[in-house]
Amino acid sequence: MCADKRHMTAAFTGNSNKGFMHLDIQSVAKTFITSFTRKKIQAVQDFSLSIDPGEIFGIVGPNGAGKSTVLKMLMGFIRPDKGKISLLGKQPGDPESREHCGYLPENPYFYDHLSAFELLQFSARASDMPPHNINPRIDQLLKLTGLDSAKNRRLRSYSKGMIQRAGICFALVHDPNIVVLDEPMSGLDPLGQQMVVDIILDLKKRGKTVLFCSHILSDVERICDRTGIMVHGRLRKILQKNELLDQGNSVRIVADALTPELERRCREFGWSVLTKSTHVTITCPREHLSDALTLCGEEKVRIITVDNTVNTLEQIFLQTVKETEP
Repeated sequence: MCADKRHMTAAFTGNSNKGFMHLDIQSVAKTFITSFTRKKIQAVQDFSLSIDPGEIFGIVGPNGAGKSTVLKMLMGFIRPDKGKISLLGKQPGDPESREHCGYLPENPYFYDHLSAFELLQFSARASDMPPHNINPRIDQLLKLTGLDSAKNRRLRSYSKGMIQRAGICFALVHDPNIVVLDEPMSGLDPLGQQMVVDIILDLKKRGKTVLFCSHILSDVERICDRTGIMVHGRLRKILQKNELLDQGNSVRIVADALTPELERRCREFGWSVLTKSTHVTITCPREHLSDALTLCGEEKVRIITVDNTVNTLEQIFLQTVKETEP
């Protein structure tokens, strides 16, 4: 992102952090019934999560894990079957909570006969923004997201990536204290993805709370204070940023087998172990590489590769999904 756009990101400021931003979900569950077969689908089960003011929390999970359902319940679009949700100390449907929230759905759909500028005017007025602040804020957002040259074009002429950028503007136009984003990088090219990362990091700097779902694990790992792994409707793990290995100081050993003794010693040293049908991956600090190779030799395990490039979140994610398989 160029320097003027970074400056414009900082220019969003307007609402102060009043210690008001808090999100709390307690033991929430949601079941859907299919239209034809009347089969029950447990989309979310016993989901609990609290997010502090100024925190970036990312949720990752396979398709159908229930991530979008959680966000929709949080925003009050659907009601949970049981459990409690508190947004800024109020129920999700309370107008006072919605006034301070911004939301981007997974597949945003807008009136395609409107221009981007008209769309944002509508959002700003619906959010009860002071009239004199509306047009300057819209201009800032459109320039930041690279839509300023297309602001008067009808949305029907926009590409998927441009619609996604317009949706981000729509969510941020009233400078909300809590921002909820469902797959915000969807349809964006690498420059657009970096733009979203920069925006999220700037929101944190200004004390905003951000909750988002994404399939781009590298970005989640890089920018989130905490990351939740969701599988089959349940929040299986919550990882602190400092729980993820320093990738610059880590190595990955791929071997053809894992013996019980090798696994025991790896766990003893605190190394990550991920088993697959054809191989096993051991991730350890660089200074432990010699010890790890020695252990593999003692157990007569054949080394396939030694790789300095690791993705710890990806490994933990895959292992967590595997552990839930029947």
